[in-house]
Amino acid sequence: ENHKIAYLDFNSLYPSTIATTSFPVGHPKVHVVPLAEQKVYWTRSEQIPFKGILKVFILPPIKLEVPVIPVKFDERLLFPLCRKCSLAYPNGANIKDYRCPHNDDERGWVSTCTSIELEEALNVGYRVTRFYRALHYEKWDDNLFKNYVAEFMAIKIHASGFPEGIEGKENEENFMKECREKFGIELQREKMVPDKAMRYISKLMLNSLWGRFSLRNGLSKSVVIDCPIELGEYDNNNSIEIQSIDTLTKEAILLTYKQKEEFIVEHDTSNMVISLWTTSAARIRLLKAMQKVADSSGCNLLYGDTDSILFSHPKDMECPLQTGPHLGDLAREYIGSEIKEYVGGACKAYALKMESNKNAKISCVLKVRGITLTADVCKILHFDSFKESVLQYANGGCDNEEDDDFDKGTITVENPNFIRRNLKDGMVYSTKMRKVFRPIIQKGIISNDLKIVNFGQK
Repeated sequence: ENHKIAYLDFNSLYPSTIATTSFPVGHPKVHVVPLAEQKVYWTRSEQIPFKGILKVFILPPIKLEVPVIPVKFDERLLFPLCRKCSLAYPNGANIKDYRCPHNDDERGWVSTCTSIELEEALNVGYRVTRFYRALHYEKWDDNLFKNYVAEFMAIKIHASGFPEGIEGKENEENFMKECREKFGIELQREKMVPDKAMRYISKLMLNSLWGRFSLRNGLSKSVVIDCPIELGEYDNNNSIEIQSIDTLTKEAILLTYKQKEEFIVEHDTSNMVISLWTTSAARIRLLKAMQKVADSSGCNLLYGDTDSILFSHPKDMECPLQTGPHLGDLAREYIGSEIKEYVGGACKAYALKMESNKNAKISCVLKVRGITLTADVCKILHFDSFKESVLQYANGGCDNEEDDDFDKGTITVENPNFIRRNLKDGMVYSTKMRKVFRPIIQKGIISNDLKIVNFGQK
């Protein structure tokens, strides 16, 4: 009751990142450290000898609310403080008075990371004890994607109209001037007309560019064949692996295949460094916002995603994060309502209860990845049932252990009109789809007060 809940997200996080980040260009110098010289002890960012990508053995601090260095264990992207604890609890756990029992060698791991992320890590207590190799870049470009982003951002802003809160001719002129001075975005007042289609296209162009540099090259491909000779060519091709052959008609088949690993050819635009540098720089933007909240008295981090952050702060205190209308600024979600309650059940699964500022009307928002929230589904899976489910899971299960559907908060829903495609016959069907929602926290330990503690906290 004494706190407010704020839900903020970045205005075009990835476009703003590639527009303002200095990128490595050209060929790197490869430095392989001899075995006798691998032992180091870095505790400050100034000790990093190269600018680029480094492979190191890293030791996280024993206590840190917002960890910096990511690692992937068991297909989980984690930000842990201990390798052993992360592997010991693949599905998380509910442990009273949890404390990590492991030593430094057990807690640390080998990480291949960017120098900019490693700098942030060393500044908050991480240590590097071994240095294996590095890709050092001597050439850097501050404007690699700036013109591209400015062009399509102008189209997006034109198609969106002036942001909420920018009212009056003077404020609108100031907004256009700031866009030009900060990002080189040239805006014209007469083009500021809402256009959903153009906005969608420009947004797609802005968000898709960096990903084109890391397209997966080994995905399966399908081809329709109606000629025996063509089928024989595929069958005799030693560079591919045929995965399936399905009959479509009397004259045609659908052949699915993929390239064998040793024959995979990189895409013409492949440049993994561009993509990993983009995601690394974007993570730092989110990290700094989360650190600011964590360092503010009375504030609590509640949830974070790729480009958003949800937290609480005292009512008598201003929000620790500033919002703005520009590219890369933070903006409020659900303007016009006050979030009264938040319930988090898993990654990309949460519920919000909100009150309208106009008429005090209560509304709820439920987000559950993988489940389409139709009217039939929402009769069973709604804010109250979601909240009860999460509390049951957090407390170690439910009172009635014989009821499998509700063991540890499980909720089973059925969509009677799920649309399913069949590629073999080209038809679309309406079928029944049964799905199970179960809260699960795989990225930390649930403590006594229902907060999530990082793996490795001491």
